[in-house]
Amino acid sequence: MDTVEVKILQYTFHFHQLTWREEAAIKVLSGDDRLRTILSHAMTEVSGLKVDSKEAMRVLRAIPGTVIQRIFVVYKGSQPMPRRFSTTGLYKAPEPGNLLQRIAEVEKRREDIMDKVEREMEQKFGRQEIEETLANERLMLKNSKMRGATKATPDENRFGATPPPGGKKSAN
Repeated sequence: MDTVEVKILQYTFHFHQLTWREEAAIKVLSGDDRLRTILSHAMTEVSGLKVDSKEAMRVLRAIPGTVIQRIFVVYKGSQPMPRRFSTTGLYKAPEPGNLLQRIAEVEKRREDIMDKVEREMEQKFGRQEIEETLANERLMLKNSKMRGATKATPDENRFGATPPPGGKKSAN
């Protein structure tokens, strides 16, 4: 990465660009200034002398706060603009009115298919055999004591749950 050079009086400070992950991982100790801490982690050298973050913090503590703010502004302003990413081909949801209409059409098709299947079964097996099969299914359901069975949802309330008529009931 390119370094940012900031000249103050006879000193030249060099800072490298921190990634957002590096900057987010920096822990600011109590009593320390956030700008000084970030600059100390980003500082690589002072007037040709390599420094680590502890030595950089000692150097930056000797500089007044207003100068530190200006150094930070120059440091951040000299970095390239952050890249922005955009996406293409996102899913576009249909309009709510169209969605309800489409759901109604699908339900109508499903009912038509089930009616057709029922008519074909009546023609193939006869009405009496279908009634016997339904009776056997009801008997199996009764013998299983309704384990695994769920209540049918009313047609007028397909799109959301309603609270019980007695209001909220506690678990106790």
